[in-house]
Amino acid sequence: KSGRDLVIRVAGVLHARRIYGAEGGGYAAGLRAVVDGLEAWFAEQEKETLAVGAPAQGIAIDGVPFRAPPSSVTRWAVALRSRRLEVVRFHRGVQVSDLHALNELLSLAADELAGQSGEQWLKERGIDRVQVKHLALPEHQGLEGFRQVYFRGCRTLQRVFNSARHDDRVQSGAVRELAQAIMQLVTDSSTPMATLLALR
Repeated sequence: KSGRDLVIRVAGVLHARRIYGAEGGGYAAGLRAVVDGLEAWFAEQEKETLAVGAPAQGIAIDGVPFRAPPSSVTRWAVALRSRRLEVVRFHRGVQVSDLHALNELLSLAADELAGQSGEQWLKERGIDRVQVKHLALPEHQGLEGFRQVYFRGCRTLQRVFNSARHDDRVQSGAVRELAQAIMQLVTDSSTPMATLLALR
C-alpha cells in the first residue's frame, strides 16, 4: 500500500468511529486493517516512521503534498488543525490501541483537552508508537509554527527587496534575523526537513 492509501484508511476509520461508535466489530476490524497496512508499508519501504503533516490547506505525507484528497482525509486534516496539531508520526510496531488512542484524541472537543497538548495527552496514556507534534516556537513570541516563520520570511524578503530597489542597499540585519529563526527551528525540530517545507 502507498502512503496515500494508508492515510485514507486512517481517516476512514476515524470517520467510521464518529458515525457508528467505537463498540462495533467493524471499527476494531478497521483499526486492525490499518495496523497491518502500516506494518506492510514499513517492511516494504524499509522505514521506521511515516510522517503526515497537516498544512494550512491540505495534507502532506513524508513531505509530499497529497493532491485532491477524498473528503474523509480533508475532515481528518481539519480535526488535526482544530487541535493545533501539525504532524502525526506512525512508528514501526504501531498497535491497534495506539490508533484507537489517536482517534480518541481527535474525537475530543477542543476544550476537553483542558489546556493539555496532544503530545501530553497521548504520553499520559502510554502511547509512544503514534506521536503528534505542534511545531511550537515558545522562544519566538508570536510565532507558533513553521508556517508563521515561512510567511514572516516572505514578508521580510519582500520588504528587503523593495528597499533595495529604491536604495540600492540590502538590509542585511533583517535577512540575518530571518535566517537565524529558520535555522533554530530546523535544528531544534525532530521533524524531517521535507515535512517542514510541506507545512508552509
